[in-house]
Amino acid sequence: MFCFDSEAFRYLVAIQNSIEFDPKERNEFEQSWSRLVIESKRFRDYLCNQKSYHKNVEWQSNKDAQFQIKNMIRPILETIRNHLRNMIMYKHNSSIKLHATHMKQPTMLCYAYNRHPENYGNIWIMPDHVHHSPNMCTSHEQKSIEYTLNYEFLNQKVDQSMDDLKSQRDDLYEICAKLSYFLMKTSLNSQDDLFLSDINRIISEEEFI
Repeated sequence: MFCFDSEAFRYLVAIQNSIEFDPKERNEFEQSWSRLVIESKRFRDYLCNQKSYHKNVEWQSNKDAQFQIKNMIRPILETIRNHLRNMIMYKHNSSIKLHATHMKQPTMLCYAYNRHPENYGNIWIMPDHVHHSPNMCTSHEQKSIEYTLNYEFLNQKVDQSMDDLKSQRDDLYEICAKLSYFLMKTSLNSQDDLFLSDINRIISEEEFI
């Protein structure tokens, strides 16, 4: 059994919005966050230590986990990318806030479209370009999404120390590696690294910018 306290997620949202707490409240939230980190790592380790099973129910469980993890790839990697942006902007007392807009109709994110970078406080970002029908684009470089990303430039740095940012970055790196390993371990094609594929795409975008 794995326990995830919603209070920790509220704390994360609060610090992203620069909401201040008194020392007692902050200590309680930080304890909740620490418990969440421990449970997340325990859940991650559980997934990564699963053996291959032949029983249909257990195989289906692996397939469900794969499906959920695949849906997490873009959110995790875009979170890491924006986290790194904010680390760069930290010394300039500024940051970029991510906003996700839910799409009410089937939407395809197209990577082949000739997108133009937009500037956010000297950080250039490639905006999402979407189609509302897969037939609108002949490119194979597209994927189905449920939300688009928007960005907001803030004249204030994130309300965390650089040491905390580095620690969170390292945790995210480790989570990516573990989830990627699980996907490859349980996939029929063990050479297909979906995380690495999207990481290479992100690197190409940043090099183009």
